[in-house]
Amino acid sequence: MKCKICNKEIIPKKGHSKHPYVYCSKSCHAKDRMTTHGESNSKFYCRWTGIYRRCNDKNMIGYKNYGGRGIKCKWKNYVEFKKDMYPLFLKHCKQHGYKNTSIDRIDNDGNYCKENCKWATRKEQSENTRKTLRIKVDGVEMTINDIVEKTGFKKTTIYMRHYRGQDLFKKLRA
Repeated sequence: MKCKICNKEIIPKKGHSKHPYVYCSKSCHAKDRMTTHGESNSKFYCRWTGIYRRCNDKNMIGYKNYGGRGIKCKWKNYVEFKKDMYPLFLKHCKQHGYKNTSIDRIDNDGNYCKENCKWATRKEQSENTRKTLRIKVDGVEMTINDIVEKTGFKKTTIYMRHYRGQDLFKKLRA
């Protein structure tokens, strides 16, 4: 068997002979990991690692809200993720700026995949959480931010009136 990087002939350790990627040394393994795409320091790559680690790394703080709930990253690797999401990422950054661009799952209980992900602003992101209070007003579901924009009330006022069962929507109907 030959090393994947330097082609040096090697004898794999017991149990490693069927592994498709065998290296002669740790340095060859490190070279392989660093040369796969050359973008490990890019901001876009950081988005990918965040997704991947939230779904797979039990030591991550947010794991319980992602991988711990069964949410999976359906992209097999960074190259696949980039192919699907990079053009849309650039377009969103151009319109809203890099700092106001984050990945958002359309269905919060769904997996990370092309069909369930989009780039969103911080405001859009904050409204698409399991904790966001949604209130029906005349048959239309609204978030607290929607109600603040339409009524001019403070968020604390809206929360207090909602939980007291008061009609805080008179201003919307007028």
